[in-house]
Amino acid sequence: MDSNKEILLLKKALERQKKARLQAEKILEVKSKELFDTTLHLKQANNKLENLLTETTSKLDGGFVNIIDPYVVMDLSFNVVNMNSSAREFLGYDNTKETINLPKLVHKDFMQYTIESFKTLMQIGTLKNYRSKIITKNGTHKWVQINTSVIYDKEQKPIGAQGIIRDISKETEIKEMLSEQKRQLDIIVENSPLGIVLTVNDEIIKSNATFAALLGYPENVARKLKLSDISESEDEEMTKKLESDLNAGLIDNFSIVKRFFKKMELRF
Repeated sequence: MDSNKEILLLKKALERQKKARLQAEKILEVKSKELFDTTLHLKQANNKLENLLTETTSKLDGGFVNIIDPYVVMDLSFNVVNMNSSAREFLGYDNTKETINLPKLVHKDFMQYTIESFKTLMQIGTLKNYRSKIITKNGTHKWVQINTSVIYDKEQKPIGAQGIIRDISKETEIKEMLSEQKRQLDIIVENSPLGIVLTVNDEIIKSNATFAALLGYPENVARKLKLSDISESEDEEMTKKLESDLNAGLIDNFSIVKRFFKKMELRF
């Protein structure tokens, strides 16, 4: 494979990573908005929940019809006292037919974290953005995020807790995919026989070993420089024009011959 083709493949890999990251950020932005809405639901519902531990499932579903996410009410031992239809569907359990102790659904790798989180819940009354892996009744492993709060009686004594569960399995998969893509890209860049420099607005953010061998700028030094610091100024105008066209989508890629200074020849 010649140098131009390899550079093109690397650029396409970088572009794919950029698009995937933007897509993941949009998904996370939407989920953050949903979590904010969930917090409002919990605040509005708290006053209605003083006597909820004795209500029937049908009353619960009717009172919380606007909460479409899995919703559970627990006693102080975290046994499910009530749950909506979304929770029954999501977890695969039905509290009217069986005892459900939520900590027992947590994957063993997250048990200590869960114990500490539940202690925090009882101490301060709320627990936000608790994340772990759980195992549903059919054996499926799912990543969840839970926002929960303690329910108090009229004397302000805790009598239970309420929580909304969100399935974040897809978000977690996207993060893992992006992390793996970044790892693979780092391997490609580091082991390329081409000198590679990644820049953002002329700022050098990464360079590889081949670049250091060619021009003498190790990564920790290169990160303090701009691309224009180490190249001929007469090449800069053409480079900026091509970069502008690339960012605007007018071209998919470009190739240009640039003249660089070795470290000993650096001019300011």
